[in-house]
Amino acid sequence: MSIEASNLSYTYSAKTPFEKTALFDLSFTINKGETVGIIGSTGSGKSTLVQHFNALIKLTSGKLVVCDIDLSLKKVPFKQLRSKVGMLFQYPEYQLFEDTVLKDVSFGPINFGFDKEQALIAAEAALSLVGVDVKEVKTKSPFELSGGEQRRVAIAGVIASKPEILVLDEPTSGLDPLGKRSILNLLMELKKSFCDTVIMISHNMDEIAEYCDRVLVLNEGKLIFDGTPKDFFHNPGNLAETGLKIPHTVEIRELLKNKGVSLSSDCLNVNELTEAIVASGILKKREGKNGS
Repeated sequence: MSIEASNLSYTYSAKTPFEKTALFDLSFTINKGETVGIIGSTGSGKSTLVQHFNALIKLTSGKLVVCDIDLSLKKVPFKQLRSKVGMLFQYPEYQLFEDTVLKDVSFGPINFGFDKEQALIAAEAALSLVGVDVKEVKTKSPFELSGGEQRRVAIAGVIASKPEILVLDEPTSGLDPLGKRSILNLLMELKKSFCDTVIMISHNMDEIAEYCDRVLVLNEGKLIFDGTPKDFFHNPGNLAETGLKIPHTVEIRELLKNKGVSLSSDCLNVNELTEAIVASGILKKREGKNGS
C-alpha cells in the first residue's frame, strides 16, 4: 500500500467568513505500483487532495497514511515523507532557481541528507535518466535552456532523491503534442526504474485513458468514481458531472456506433482503436464497395 485515506476532509479559512470546504469525507487506497489519474473540473479539489500527500497541506480532518507514515500524528516526519513523495507541479520549470543545472538538481538530495558528493552523483544520474546531456548542461544556468530542457531538468530535480511516489499536477501543460508524449513516456519509464507509484492530475482525458490503470473522479470535493478508465469511459455520460471532454478515441468509437458500426472492445488508445476497427471488418466492406 502507498496511500490510504479515511474520511479525509479539508476546509480553507475555517471559522472565518471566507470558509470553503474543498474535500468532503474521502476514503480510498492507492496501492504500490499503480498509475492513478485524478480528474475533475476546475475547483473540484484535485490539487488540494494531492498536496496532502507530502503535507504541503497539513491534515486537519480524517486519517491519511502515506508510505507507512501516519499524517494524523502530532509529530509527522516531514523530511522523511517528502523524500518519499516527489511532487511535480504544473509548469515545473518555474521550480528552477539555482545558478547552475547541477546545483538545482542536487538541491533535493542535499536537503534530504545526502552528502555533497552523493548528491552530485544522484543529480547527474537523474539528468541522464531524463535524457539530458549532463556534460553539456551541468554548468549552465537552467534559464539558458529551452523550455523542453527546463522541464526535463525540473523532473530530474524531483527524482534525484528516488521518491517512491511521483505526483504530477498537469505535467504536460503548455507542451505541443510531441512534447506531451515525450514527457509522459519519460515518466512511465521512470516508473519502471524506481518510482513505484505514479499519481497524475490531468484535464486531458486522452492522457488519462492511455497512461493510467485507475482513475479517481472528484466533483465539488466529493469522490464520485473510483475504478478503471475502461469502466469510467465505457459510458461517456459519466463525464457529464465533471465538465470534461471524452477521449478522442471514445468520441470516434461513439461516432462509429451511431453509424451502425459497433466495435468489439472499449478502445482507449490509438492502437486499441485501430485493432478494433480492423477486427470489425468495416475496412474490408468499404474496399469491396470501392472495387465494385
